[in-house]
Amino acid sequence: MTVESTRPVRARAATAKKPAGGARPLDVAEILRVARQLVAAQGLDALSMRSLTRELGVSHMATYHHVGNKEDLVALIVDDVLQQIEVPGPDEGTWEERLRVLNQRSFLAMQSCPGIDQAVFDTRPTPQGWRLIDAYVGILLDAGFSERQAALGFSLIHSYGMGRSGIERELRNSPGGVETPGESSALQRIKPVWAQLHRPDFRDFSIDVIIAGLRSILVAPEQDQAGAAK
Repeated sequence: MTVESTRPVRARAATAKKPAGGARPLDVAEILRVARQLVAAQGLDALSMRSLTRELGVSHMATYHHVGNKEDLVALIVDDVLQQIEVPGPDEGTWEERLRVLNQRSFLAMQSCPGIDQAVFDTRPTPQGWRLIDAYVGILLDAGFSERQAALGFSLIHSYGMGRSGIERELRNSPGGVETPGESSALQRIKPVWAQLHRPDFRDFSIDVIIAGLRSILVAPEQDQAGAAK
């Protein structure tokens, strides 16, 4: 989700309306269920308002009462996926443990809907997106980071998520791995692991590095004070 925009995406009210012409009533819950089935079967890129109305067996105008276009539909799916993510509270461990758990829960939720990770970072934050942004920033503030550090820390985590999403998308599109040029000995040495960069141990390594870097910011002032006391 792009956090530069402060205008949240709002899904239309999930109430059934009776379309004109005696067509059957339709609500957001049914639209969402069918849309997610289409994404699971064909991928997010193949999802369209035309394919949705065909699968629902209704006219385009029937869905327009609830979802105006594909952008609104994708935002609806994003919000539905993100609402599954439970935010770890202060009683669930240290700030490092809470960050790691929230990151893992976010990954698992997005795994349930192929391609949604790209949409999460490409669209404005939905209401559930803002909830998770608030959770990440709140964990950093609870840890003792200043407001500025918490904002920068979340930006780092967000940028990592965007980059990881892009890399994993490329790996899915290149099942044989990434081609490395020429005789570069360093690239040849790591070539066998390129296709494995989507595995959980690589994600764990990445979040460990981020947490270690953030922890060093908290530890540095304590070390400075200890040095000054000597």
